[in-house]
Order: sequence, then structure tokens, then C-alpha cells
Amino acid sequence: VVVSLPEGWLSEGCLLFLHGPMSSGKSALAIKLAQDLSTTSVRVRTFSAGKVERTKIASRDGQRVPAEWLSPTTQLPSAELIAEKSVIVIDEAQFLTCSQVMELQSLYLRHSLVVVCVGLAWSAEGKIFAGAAALLLCGALTWPVPHDLVCWCGARAVADALATRSETTRRYISVC
Repeated sequence: VVVSLPEGWLSEGCLLFLHGPMSSGKSALAIKLAQDLSTTSVRVRTFSAGKVERTKIASRDGQRVPAEWLSPTTQLPSAELIAEKSVIVIDEAQFLTCSQVMELQSLYLRHSLVVVCVGLAWSAEGKIFAGAAALLLCGALTWPVPHDLVCWCGARAVADALATRSETTRRYISVC
């Protein structure tokens, strides 16, 4: 997965929201970015947002990197991130709260930090996630994650819909 990022993004800072449907490679992209940057002199801090504790970012192809958990009540360690001039990579960004997104926006605007948020934009019910809405409203640069997922009609998929649901499983389909 390759995404062309804006010129000067690493030195000038930015707030990015990379989004796509399930199975589009969002977590793999976050992992690749974190791994690529960690081979340079850049300090990278990885986070995973959500109500369920996750201490890693994991992709469907088996890649993993350790991550700090951002629960809905967690405040970012802003002082540490500023002192380290860290690049911040957040997976499952749809689960960020509005206050967490405002904190991220402040880190970018006031301290020129790079913040890359990766996640879903839309729920399977067609509603925008709170974290995605906050990122869009605060002016994050947005990019759809490049992928090959196709809707049943043949168009490029941009979201997911709940296809079947049982007591033990849910099955989703990609839709346009």
C-alpha cells in the first residue's frame, strides 16, 4: 500500500486521516509507516483507540507493532510527545473522542507534530463515526486508503454494510 503524503509533512507537521472500508489495509499501512519511520532518526509513538484494550496494531496479514491503548477516557501524553518531537500513528481512529482529536489538532497546530490517524469513516449502519467526524471537522487532511475492494455493483467500495448476523458472528460486505 502506497500513499503519497504532502511535501514537507515530516518537518512542518500535519494531521492526516487515512480511511477505508474493512479489509482495505488500513492497519497494514499504519504498521508500514511506523516501521519505515523507525529506521530513521524519527521517534514514532503508536496508539490504538477504542473501548477494548489493545496493546498492538495488527493487520490481517499477520504484521504487528506494539501500541499504547487510548481508551475513551485516556489523555494523550502531550508533554512527552512534544519533548520527543514524536510522529504519532493512531490505528482505529474512528474510536477517538472529540476531545482526543482536539488534543491531536493542538499538537499539530501549536507544535508542528505529525499525527497520522487510520480508521473507518462510516459504520456498517451508514453513520459516520465520532472520531472520523471530529477529524473531518477539525480540518485533517483526508486520504482514502488505496485498495481493490469492490461493491456488489462493480464500483469501488468506500464503506461496509452488515450482510448477515447471528448470535456468534457478523458478516460484512463492501459497498460503494
